[in-house]
Amino acid sequence: MNRERIANHPTITVGDGSRSLVVLPGLGDALGLAESSWLTRLVLRRYYRPFTDTHTVHVVSRPRGLSAESTREMAAGYAEVLDELGPADVLGVSMGGLIAQHLGAERSENVERLVIGVAAHRLGEEGRRTVEGWRELGREERWGELYRDTIRVTYADRRRQVAYRALARLPIEIVSRPASPDDFLVSATACLEHDTGDVLSGIAVPTLVIGGDEDVLFPADLLVETADRIPGATLRLLPGTGHGAFEERKGLFDASVRGFLSG
Repeated sequence: MNRERIANHPTITVGDGSRSLVVLPGLGDALGLAESSWLTRLVLRRYYRPFTDTHTVHVVSRPRGLSAESTREMAAGYAEVLDELGPADVLGVSMGGLIAQHLGAERSENVERLVIGVAAHRLGEEGRRTVEGWRELGREERWGELYRDTIRVTYADRRRQVAYRALARLPIEIVSRPASPDDFLVSATACLEHDTGDVLSGIAVPTLVIGGDEDVLFPADLLVETADRIPGATLRLLPGTGHGAFEERKGLFDASVRGFLSG
């Protein structure tokens, strides 16, 4: 495992495969979650090991003290990352999937294959209400409460919700005040304003849209519509999963992404 910065983006690099996979993390990145040592180990052990036989995986955070205020502006920053790394596969998860849409449509020179994970061209109506609520909790600096609610929304499986809610009540660093609270507010607003309905037709790289069929933030009909708007895109809906489909059905999610990246 290696920590570095690429084009001013904090980056965690895992593995030494011959191809590059750039991972754009979700809204939690703005809370500084990817910087905590225990989560770094979790990322290494659970999330990206299935890809390290073929790829060197770069988990690329947004810069702290965000100057970019929209997902499109954030995509321009990731384009600079790819300029440094060279051609790579790109996996965007949740908010990262929103940014990846702009990257694929407008800055695709170094994008080989694109995976839009648990994200659509816009939030659903319940998703909008949810993210607006999170933004308000952030403004009031009620971080522990915010984190617990993200768990409620993320997982469709009720037993998982109970377990994660219990974990969230523990006095661990993840529920503390973020290093840069304003980054979360900027990021939440960027998600609320995101709409690439007129942009997706410009994505000309092989694309997979994958998510859960019970996602509260990005419901299945929006995932279908997003894939339909991208020329030649592949759609994969994972049954019985919510916004945390990448963890609730991790084996199936990873196998689907690996199969797509292998062509």
